Amino acid sequence: MLRVLGRESDIGAPDGVATVDLQDTLCRLPSVRYAVLVTDPERDVRIAAVEARQGMTVDGESCRVAVSAAHGPEVARSLHVLPVDRVPLTEQGKPDRPAIRAAALTGCA
Repeated sequence: MLRVLGRESDIGAPDGVATVDLQDTLCRLPSVRYAVLVTDPERDVRIAAVEARQGMTVDGESCRVAVSAAHGPEVARSLHVLPVDRVPLTEQGKPDRPAIRAAALTGCA
């Protein structure tokens, strides 16, 4: 069976946990409307741009606890949670991965 998970640069991880699985874990949280994960190989982290549901806020620690429970503490330690009002999109309407990486470096989106 073939299972397409995304671009190799965004799904590849030495621990074998695909970003799509982490996105699914985050999206199961009651406060999370949408999550996009991007790898940052230079800093060896995964960046989660996370939109909150209307009237709610995203708690980074809750995100890491959920990831730790589902995928282990090592994976949770590699997660940088970036709460955003809106996930940055390209002109084609796809997540703008370079913009997400840049926002994580500056701490804002």
